[in-house]
Formats: sequence, C-alpha cells, structure tokens
Amino acid sequence: VLAVGASPLLTRYNIDGKILSQIQCAPQSAFSVSLHPSG
Repeated sequence: VLAVGASPLLTRYNIDGKILSQIQCAPQSAFSVSLHPSG
C-alpha cells in the first residue's frame, strides 16, 4: 500500500495505482510519503 499525503487529503493507492481511500488529515502543512508492505 502506498500512502501519499499533502494537505488537506491523505490518499492511499494500491500497487496498480487505484485509489483505495482519501482521508482528511488535520495538520494542513503535513506532507508524507510512506510505503507499507502488504501481507
């Protein structure tokens, strides 16, 4: 699962690039990119 966040949404994609979810995140200046192994 790839999660990419830039204000005001955190968007999660699967490995095919399909959007899994879009989550509103509180800190508007937050930016994060994280890779989570599936399984």
